[in-house]
Parts: sequence; C-alpha cells; structure tokens
Amino acid sequence: MMSSDRRMLTGAGKGLVAGAVGVAVMTLGEKVEQAFTHRPNSFVPAHTLERLLGVSTKPDGQRRGFNLAMHWGQGIAHRPVAQGHLWVHDRWGR
Repeated sequence: MMSSDRRMLTGAGKGLVAGAVGVAVMTLGEKVEQAFTHRPNSFVPAHTLERLLGVSTKPDGQRRGFNLAMHWGQGIAHRPVAQGHLWVHDRWGR
C-alpha cells in the first residue's frame, strides 16, 4: 500500500498531466471555433499576467509569450490544486 504522502505526489503528477491535456483539448476547440467565427485571439491572459507581475504593458502583438504562459500555466496548475483538495478531504474530511 502506498503512503499518504506518496499518493499525494502521484496525484499531483497525474493532475499536471491531466491539466496539460485539458488545456490542449480546450485550446484546440477554441481554435476550431475561431476558424468558423473569425473571432480574434484574446489577450486577456497576458493583460492579467502583466498586472500580476507589475510589468509595463505592451501592445497585443508583443504579448504572445505572456498570453501562452498564463493560458497554459493556469490550466496546468489548476488540476494539481484540485487533486490536493481531494487528498485533504480523503485524509481529514471523513
């Protein structure tokens, strides 16, 4: 039987992978939708990251790196956090 801490780390690792797969699938769906609707890319993730980091704002055309970092980072990080909540509930919630 696996120790509780080992289960938590394994769950967090699985969460990272699940988060990455989820972001990839959602991004693919968004790009398909944009192809049909001709909606431009959103730079809201980049705007948010600039504000969080306190860096000067740039024109949208120069925000691609921040946009990708926030978009993928937030999506990938969400699942391990949710997995951690499940671990805490399993350990102390019953």
